[in-house]
Amino acid sequence: MKVGDIMIRDISAIFEDETVERFIRLCANHLRTGMPVVDDEMRILGYISENDIVNAVIPSYFSMLQSASFIPDTNQLKKKLHLIKDEPISKYMAKSVISVKESDTLLHASDLLIRHKFFSLCVVDEEERLTGLVNRSRILLGVLQELEEEKNENREN
Repeated sequence: MKVGDIMIRDISAIFEDETVERFIRLCANHLRTGMPVVDDEMRILGYISENDIVNAVIPSYFSMLQSASFIPDTNQLKKKLHLIKDEPISKYMAKSVISVKESDTLLHASDLLIRHKFFSLCVVDEEERLTGLVNRSRILLGVLQELEEEKNENREN
């Protein structure tokens, strides 16, 4: 099975000049944790995730969460988020994006997801234009479909 067989084609993307606030609202409305950043021709310029924003607002937030005595200071969070909410996401996005092609195998995509600790990968065409996304659950679904197909083939034989 190939990435193109299981990828998500109905995708949301964002432009690099859109604001942090718009990104947060889009993610919340679409139940997403991140989005590809594209140009007018849907070529990938980067990727922005909720982690990028959290790290910008409270750089050591995750390390503080590991402490049993950590009590979040929401005033600090509010103040910093207010300061950056109108800034362009290009300031916070990851500019180096690892992507896959529709013709790549699920094993290759899985390897990239695991090795880089990603939740999803951008799927691009030969001109590096965004055509979809593939995530862990879609890969697992693809493997389940392969198992079902093998089971049905064995019944027929």
